[in-house]
Amino acid sequence: MEYIDKAVVVDSNPIYREGLVKVLSEALGVDCVGFSSLDLMLGAATGEWERALLLLDFGCNCTIAADRIGHLKNKFPQFLVVVLSELYSDDHILCAFRSGARGYILKQTNCEAIIKSVQLICLGERVYPSQLVEALSSAEPQGALGIQITNQLLDVLSRREVEVLAVLCEGQSNKLIARRCGITEATVKVHVKAILRKLKARNRTEAALWAHDHRLDRPPLSGPGGMLVHGASVG
Repeated sequence: MEYIDKAVVVDSNPIYREGLVKVLSEALGVDCVGFSSLDLMLGAATGEWERALLLLDFGCNCTIAADRIGHLKNKFPQFLVVVLSELYSDDHILCAFRSGARGYILKQTNCEAIIKSVQLICLGERVYPSQLVEALSSAEPQGALGIQITNQLLDVLSRREVEVLAVLCEGQSNKLIARRCGITEATVKVHVKAILRKLKARNRTEAALWAHDHRLDRPPLSGPGGMLVHGASVG
């Protein structure tokens, strides 16, 4: 587990904030403090907070929140920032991911799940809601733009890796990916490892997020001249 010298909770709700501070203090065994706003936290932060875990209420405006996270990461690059939110929103989750947040935790989550999520984050993982993969697989077709981007990305991923990645975005197991792509499960494992390495992704969730950003989260079909076509409806 990565070294954490402090845990910080920033949330305007005093009941939720104080409760989470107590839970994290007992679970992580480190000093844990709470603040009602990010400005108050920044005013109290010192150079001694070299490796702090920060759980931050995302609020309603994801653009403003992402900008503040970016500012925070510039000032304290070693902070592990985790977003707290009352709602599940694809836009908010992608915004949090792009801003450098290590996780996105819904406030309705029970204490045990929050603790496990935080522990995974401290181990170097990124933790996002399980519903994200389902949302990625239901994205709207991207048409000609998807074709153009796909062709550009074939310099990074092979055709087979693109196919595997598209099915991976549906949250399928290696066994089901193998069945869908007509290859062995052992070959799927090789392709997944290659995909993670090429995309510099820590895990399958990060790869799925990358695929969504690049419109590769729909299974490709062969078009004229072997071109890969995304977003085509079948049957």
